[in-house]
Amino acid sequence: MSSLYIFVWLYLNIALEADSVSSPSGLTVYSSLQSSSSTCPSQDTVNEEHKRVRDTLLGYIPTPCSCGGPGWTRVAYLNMSDANQQCPSNWTLTTSPVRGCGRTTRGSISCDSAFYSVKSRTYSTVCGRINAYQKGHSFAFFNLLQLGNTLDQSYISGVSVTHGPAGNRSHIWSFVGALSELPSSVLNCPCTDTNVSWTHQIPPFIDNDYFCDTGSRRNISPHQYYTEDPLWDGKGCGPASTCCSFNSPPWFCKSLPQPTSEDLEIRLCNEDYITREDRLIFFMEIYVK
Repeated sequence: MSSLYIFVWLYLNIALEADSVSSPSGLTVYSSLQSSSSTCPSQDTVNEEHKRVRDTLLGYIPTPCSCGGPGWTRVAYLNMSDANQQCPSNWTLTTSPVRGCGRTTRGSISCDSAFYSVKSRTYSTVCGRINAYQKGHSFAFFNLLQLGNTLDQSYISGVSVTHGPAGNRSHIWSFVGALSELPSSVLNCPCTDTNVSWTHQIPPFIDNDYFCDTGSRRNISPHQYYTEDPLWDGKGCGPASTCCSFNSPPWFCKSLPQPTSEDLEIRLCNEDYITREDRLIFFMEIYVK
């Protein structure tokens, strides 16, 4: 038995003998059991308090997203509105005009990875959200040199969420950044432009497990940050777009084909040089169960 579980067991048994015990999250354990009455709490109430303390100590989250149900564990968290938070080592911090994490590699057609440990937990469902600002132009699913047709390559302009090592990655979700909503272009989202044939554009390993969005409603500049409309938040879509309802952003929910205990990899992928294209992640949280 691991030392963590021994600690939890001892903590729970000591708590039964105390009037109140403060948990790491600041909750007061058994505060709901305190009463001027001499009536003892029911066994159901005691069991529920046990479960609440256990879940707090082990990092379980009740229901963070649209998947529903308790038992979630937060694996990745990034909130760049907090000045104390820094970017993962393979990403670059930008502070102006907004604070966010972008790509480090300056060349075109590349991805920069951040890895998040699940601490050997076995999970079969992943949920989460990622929000970013668009810089310059984006190519959505379109690869200019046709080099991004596998999961190990830069197959999108956006953020790729996978598990497993390089060469044996498994797709979880893709956050795709598009050029704009107008004019009609193969660089736009499928949910924006129905006049373009997208059958050959979306890699088969993605299926429908993606969000697609753009921060631009007009002609774009290759060096401009579009901060008025964040990506993948389910808001701000134009009249020609259904992207704000496709797959119900901002939260994604993915049931895996089979359980795994592999760590998560979050990749920032671009199709052009960093001076002309990027996405700055300013908020991210990913959970597993």
